[in-house]
Amino acid sequence: MLRCIFCGLCEEACPKDAIYLSETFTPADYQRKQFIYGKNDLLIPHPVEQKEAYEKALGNRAKNKTTN
Repeated sequence: MLRCIFCGLCEEACPKDAIYLSETFTPADYQRKQFIYGKNDLLIPHPVEQKEAYEKALGNRAKNKTTN
């Protein structure tokens, strides 16, 4: 995550929509250990069990899918 420049190329190349960029972000920090993400930090919330968190994580993508 430290080398990410948020260009979105990985998001476009991912065939399963497992990688996405949204408006939700973590504030900057000055300690390297704060930038190390575990598996639970990278998972998308469950769309049925945690509907609000899932929609928040998708950002504008959720709105775009409903209009298409």
